[in-house]
Amino acid sequence: MLLARSSAPALLIVAEQGDEWYQGEISDAQQWHPQLTVVRMSGPHHIHLEPAFVDRVAGEIRSYLDLGPLPADVTEQIEWDGNV
Repeated sequence: MLLARSSAPALLIVAEQGDEWYQGEISDAQQWHPQLTVVRMSGPHHIHLEPAFVDRVAGEIRSYLDLGPLPADVTEQIEWDGNV
């Protein structure tokens, strides 16, 4: 298994209301990859694309990378036209 060969730290953000087919594999992935950090968030499968969740997803990524919170002036500059 590829995960067993990886020693690099990794982050996996899991959407709780996402598809069920992969949910059972997450604990297996954690067993095989001791450097895997799993963050579970309430939200849809494509949580990283949904405007209501992008700030939370970005916050989890920034926290994992030890970058601190997303500056307020950056979030104010982000415009989204509703198209994915």
